[in-house]
Amino acid sequence: MVSGKYAIVREIAQGGMGMVYEAENLSIGRRVALKVLAASFATNPEALERFHREARAAARIGHPNILDVLDMGVSEGGTPYIVMELLRGYDLGRVVGTAPIGRAVCADIGLQLCGALGAAHAAGIIHRDLKPENVFLARRGAFFTVKVIDFGIARFLDPIGAGRRITSKGVVLGTAAYMSPEQARGDRLVDHRTDIYSAGVILYEMLSGRAPYRGASNAAVLRAIADGEPPALSAVAPWVDQGLASAVGKAMARAPEARFQTAADLAIALRHFAGSIDASPPSPAPPPRSAAESAETTTGETTRRDSISWLSRRTSVRRRWLTLLAIWVAMWLGGFVAWQKLGLPGTRTQETLSLRVTGDAADARVLLDGRLLGRLPVAVKLPPSRGHHVLRVEADGYPPSEQTIALTRPLHVIVNLARRP
Repeated sequence: MVSGKYAIVREIAQGGMGMVYEAENLSIGRRVALKVLAASFATNPEALERFHREARAAARIGHPNILDVLDMGVSEGGTPYIVMELLRGYDLGRVVGTAPIGRAVCADIGLQLCGALGAAHAAGIIHRDLKPENVFLARRGAFFTVKVIDFGIARFLDPIGAGRRITSKGVVLGTAAYMSPEQARGDRLVDHRTDIYSAGVILYEMLSGRAPYRGASNAAVLRAIADGEPPALSAVAPWVDQGLASAVGKAMARAPEARFQTAADLAIALRHFAGSIDASPPSPAPPPRSAAESAETTTGETTRRDSISWLSRRTSVRRRWLTLLAIWVAMWLGGFVAWQKLGLPGTRTQETLSLRVTGDAADARVLLDGRLLGRLPVAVKLPPSRGHHVLRVEADGYPPSEQTIALTRPLHVIVNLARRP
């Protein structure tokens, strides 16, 4: 029992600085993730600052694509803890680097990632450690929601939120392979565009199946990032659409002023490529047999061993051609007009799909692309369509929640609004 209300259910994961448990808040009967700082770090001022910074950052941003922090405190035994929403799924690090991922999945992940970054930057927070392991794919049935996690080395742009400084001049913080050139050099004036660069690296790796920079050591990778140019995505992954490759290249421009200047700008470039025929959640690569216990994620359940693992690039390309051939046949058999109206290649024709929106703020207004659908809870029938739509939930006394959804199959969206202080 922690603080008299959190009952430990099971251990989820162990990390370098602590442990994560599944727990139950006995006051309300809700399952949560409980992250505790290891005793060896509990008296370390820098470790404590990073621990508290993670909670403050996530709580300040309050976005559907950022892991929600519910509480923090110190146990009766003096152990600091953070209470977070419990996620079911796996992190993107379990997926990348094994084989290329389809462009629609990459674009969908990228769009949600941009939503999280845009909200963080608007709140004056720079993540600074964006990498696949900090991008969590939370399962919701057949769908997934991106959750950005671990703001432990985030930079607050205002002195009140920043707390105690945890970096010194010339000290490089972050994960080498995903750092921007200015971050790799240890520049002090690193702004939000470093996150945009890191997002570009993640997209590059998802699309190509390999990291843009390689080296025998972290120091070698940092030198390559600081002084060199990565192989063009179009060269290492010629199957990637040129427009998408160009967008990734711009996100990874060496000079910050040459990149997309905001996460919203990157999202606009990605929107065209999202929601096509291969947009389904990627499956994680199976862990080594000896690491079955460590397969549990930092915020979720043990990842299921999917019966279909990642295919090789050749198989992926062949499957894409077979899918396109099936679509062509369907167009002839079913009629091009009906296929175009549906906007879903290779699927069974249907008139409408269901959209359900529920949440904790009764009577909150639900808007889709600016059009009022009703008040919570909402259940409507809508025609399927290509592309993405903006779902907004707003209520008096609450900051609005806004997220991007695809109307390609029945969808249930749960929105929990946090009251303004």
